[in-house]
Amino acid sequence: MRLQRGCLNALGLRLLALLALAAGTLSSCSEDEDFRGCTTVLPLHPDPTGNHDTIQGALGNAQPGQVICFHEGVYKLHDELTLTTSGVELRGSNTEVGTVLDFDGQQSGANGLSVTADHFKLTRITVMNTAGDAVRVDKSDDVTFSFVTVTWKGPSSQNGAYGLYPVESHHVIIDHCKVSFASDAGIYVGQSDHVIVRQSEALHNVAGIEIENTTDAEVVDNYAHDNVGGILVFNLPNLPVKDGKRAKVHGNRVLNNNQQSFAAPGSIVSMVPSGTGMLVLSTDFNELHNNTVAGNQSVGLAVISYLLIGRSDYMTDMQYDLYPQGNYIHDNQFSHNGYNPQDVALVLAAGIGMHTVPDLLWDGYVDAMRTDPSLRNCFQANTGSFVFMDAQNRFHAPSTDIAPYTCTGTALPAVTW
Repeated sequence: MRLQRGCLNALGLRLLALLALAAGTLSSCSEDEDFRGCTTVLPLHPDPTGNHDTIQGALGNAQPGQVICFHEGVYKLHDELTLTTSGVELRGSNTEVGTVLDFDGQQSGANGLSVTADHFKLTRITVMNTAGDAVRVDKSDDVTFSFVTVTWKGPSSQNGAYGLYPVESHHVIIDHCKVSFASDAGIYVGQSDHVIVRQSEALHNVAGIEIENTTDAEVVDNYAHDNVGGILVFNLPNLPVKDGKRAKVHGNRVLNNNQQSFAAPGSIVSMVPSGTGMLVLSTDFNELHNNTVAGNQSVGLAVISYLLIGRSDYMTDMQYDLYPQGNYIHDNQFSHNGYNPQDVALVLAAGIGMHTVPDLLWDGYVDAMRTDPSLRNCFQANTGSFVFMDAQNRFHAPSTDIAPYTCTGTALPAVTW
């Protein structure tokens, strides 16, 4: 049977129409895939005012359970965004371009995104160039940052202090995030409890990852590199939440943190010398193990008291515990640290008659009023060199013999809830 030309042309046109319809359906499915589960999808405006009004309107009218989604592209913004409704997720585009909230030229607001709400989730969004903290979450429970990127244009003391900043919060997860060029700390968890920071990257910040006055934190499988200091575990005085403890810091790579400091003068973090791998300051019962710490020019890991840094502000806080106690430092791989000490590290090296600083340093301050054996700092099975500075006795008898301080401390469980 032979089809006449007219029938063939008609059949061809029908086939083309079906193919075009199929292609459109596939494109629509692909777009729908990106927005699956979204309750609101926010348009992208060409001007900052339009973007702010649209996004803030959605945040202000949000209801618990909403998933507010963004198209791919750069949302220019000049004003802070705020969210106070619990149970909201903000989700960016899962494309190569992704979703960017760019606050370059920000004119108002202390932060980029400010959240005071429980059950909050931020995922697949980049936040750039905020005047203050990039994403600050206050007094919230059940907070998740997932695949979030924060950055500024380059190192500057005018950059926002913190990239991701949950403070006075509970049950926090920071997962697969990346932060750079924060003028204080890239990932900063303050005065919180039950925290997991995992598989994230911090680079070109003053402090890469900082756990401050926080209890029961797990910092695992992260990459901290090319900061001033890589990973810091602090207790500071004169804060509403005191006596943070039990940080489990393990499986991290802490490499080449030799960035020159661009911290605001007078801040605590401005005293961290360039080339600090890890630092434990006046905090108890932490476990740091199975980390790789290499190429940090001032020191690999230092365990120190607040007395060593020479500030007197602790004297107004009668509840503040100056001494790092009960810390268990074991099975870490140290190499090529302390080869070119900077700033206060250089002064300390000279004080103990050294030109370089060993990989692992303990200043030696102890609380003479507390003699419980569980308060000993224990060092075990670490590679690399060690120094006990004897700072409490004005560096009278520093020692590189780790044997007197070799013991088995308390291993911490993984953080769960």
